[in-house]
Amino acid sequence: MDANTILIEKNFQIGLFSPNCSSGLAVTKIPERWSRNWEDNLRLARLADEVGIDFLLPIARWIGYGGDTSFHEGVLDPTIWATGLLTQTQRITVFATIHTAFNHPIVVAKQLATADQIGHGRIGLNIVAGGTNQNTIHLV
Repeated sequence: MDANTILIEKNFQIGLFSPNCSSGLAVTKIPERWSRNWEDNLRLARLADEVGIDFLLPIARWIGYGGDTSFHEGVLDPTIWATGLLTQTQRITVFATIHTAFNHPIVVAKQLATADQIGHGRIGLNIVAGGTNQNTIHLV
């Protein structure tokens, strides 16, 4: 399978979203909820790579939602996360997510050019140009 399959294939693609953040997408207090720690992400990426999942797509969250669930309280940096997973997988495409309001395009370009070399063409970029107020840091 070509490293750029996600770009050239016309087939339906299946991926996993937000494994880099605590609780994933489950707003819950149960102790067994997704931890987002590196070891769990590494196991997930290797398993997804092995079984044929097409991509992993992280979120870029600056602050959690708080409350009783502490939803998204902890988030692994999506660009570093993606680059690390690319070193430990063979086939899967791994995206980085950036917010245009907080990431300078020159810095992002340099980071992704390096990740592209590390992953042999398997890095993807998810660009977020907006979000909810809870994702936004207000500078005064």
